[in-house]
Amino acid sequence: MSSTTGDFTRRATVEFRPSAPTTTRARSLYGYWSGVAERGVRVVFRGRRGISLWPTNDALTVVSLVFPPEEAPGPGRSAQAGFYASSLREVPEVEQALAGAELVSTPRAAAVRNARRRAHGPGWVLAGDAGHHKDPVSAQGISDAFADAAVLADALHAGLSGSAGLDEALAGYTATRDAQRLEAFAYTCEQAELRPFGADFLNDLARTAADEQAAQAFLNTFVGCDAPSDAGWLGDSH
Repeated sequence: MSSTTGDFTRRATVEFRPSAPTTTRARSLYGYWSGVAERGVRVVFRGRRGISLWPTNDALTVVSLVFPPEEAPGPGRSAQAGFYASSLREVPEVEQALAGAELVSTPRAAAVRNARRRAHGPGWVLAGDAGHHKDPVSAQGISDAFADAAVLADALHAGLSGSAGLDEALAGYTATRDAQRLEAFAYTCEQAELRPFGADFLNDLARTAADEQAAQAFLNTFVGCDAPSDAGWLGDSH
């Protein structure tokens, strides 16, 4: 096993090229705030912009502003900082949540590229975001990483133990990964456009929320769980 693993490692390359075009949908600016009295998570959407407040280390709160590319501010830190501050002030509940708080960092810009990459090649294999990177709007990244790791572990065991050819085992991993991810990838790219939900979607969501079993199934699907018990780590917050 160790000799085979060593051969696999020594053949690894470091250049991975996307197997499908990459697209950048949403843009974001985020900053760290101190003195935010509200310690829970808050997410607010206004038009095609989204603002989220997330408590983090050292009693700080990271406040993220997400917006479509066409609404991006001009170049330069000053323009970004002004756009960030004015966008937060335009939402009354966000302005209220940040009353008395202080921005302790320069707002930082980020843009996520949605990309699907070839899963394996001579001496290398990709899992999680490395092979299937998606905008965080659908919150699938960590769930996908765990799911990929479980399937990949089985594939590597089969390939390195000799019960199957390594290329055959990794091809099986790729097929499983793509079958599990392609619909969620398309959904994520659509949601990352930050366009308002249609009436049909909102009506379906309302009906789902009114049905406990349907709501549980929706939650499990959204966070990548296979059974109701898998979602127990969410506690009562969901």
